Amino acid sequence: LIAFSYAWHGDADQAFKWLDTAFEQKDGYLVQLVFNPWLSSLHSDPRWEKMIERMGLQRYWDKLQARRAQMTPQTAEQKIDPDHVPVLPEKMSIAVSPLATRSNQQDDLYFTDGIHGDLVTKLVGIEDLKVLSRSS
Repeated sequence: LIAFSYAWHGDADQAFKWLDTAFEQKDGYLVQLVFNPWLSSLHSDPRWEKMIERMGLQRYWDKLQARRAQMTPQTAEQKIDPDHVPVLPEKMSIAVSPLATRSNQQDDLYFTDGIHGDLVTKLVGIEDLKVLSRSS
């Protein structure tokens, strides 16, 4: 999510704008929203609670907050480090799943297979990217 980067760099307005866009597009990354440390700078913003509620993540947020409240200051320091930046692997990887077609026509199956093949071919051309496909 682009919102993670904006939040990490302290631009809450842009972060919330992109979170709204991700919600409208039903982005799968929103599942990790309440647990992602990159968004911790947004937690004190009044828009955070409204967004969590709107996205249907309130019960997960409440559980996380309850766990944090049970932590002693010593265990909180050990488990939550706001200055920690995750280390990315030297070579990124991506898995490309086959595309599904909702049509019963054979021509459409060739079309989706072709798009999948073209996508894999383009991604394989990226030097620092490991590509996993259905044949992997």
